[in-house]
Amino acid sequence: AVAVVPLLQDPLFFALTATFCCSILGFMGTLVHLATYTEELGCSADTYTTAYTAIGTVSIVGRVVLGLLADKLGAVNVWSTSFVGFGLGVYGLAANRTCWQVIPLAAFASGFCGSAFISLLMPVVTDLFGAKRIPEVLANVFLFNGAFGFASPAILGYVRDVTGDYQWS
Repeated sequence: AVAVVPLLQDPLFFALTATFCCSILGFMGTLVHLATYTEELGCSADTYTTAYTAIGTVSIVGRVVLGLLADKLGAVNVWSTSFVGFGLGVYGLAANRTCWQVIPLAAFASGFCGSAFISLLMPVVTDLFGAKRIPEVLANVFLFNGAFGFASPAILGYVRDVTGDYQWS
């Protein structure tokens, strides 16, 4: 049996899970709400279809590049930097007021930086908790991540309904 309570008492696990869950809000929000967001900006359908394509394409490149960087600089360092880049990219999307910025911001945030979430998770967990705790840590991280990932599009939809748009003001 996987014990949730002992892990919740571990500040390192709490920090890892909280960071991952907050990031999934921006990741799932971008994927689910991007089409509506670009329509509200007055962009053509080509803008969000190109952005989705760019996210996928840049994600493949990001996994390779970030993996190579992780081998040289350490997985935790690259993963942490990717989270910062992801946050800045999502903030850039929220602050964006023009159509031409949607594609590079979405590709950078969800594509390049977002690719570190999964591709570097195993080395990060191994570095932080050791190989013996991988099953316990991953099971619990994905438990919380799944619940928050499921709820995040609804949370962002609610915020959009309350504020009237996707713009960060």
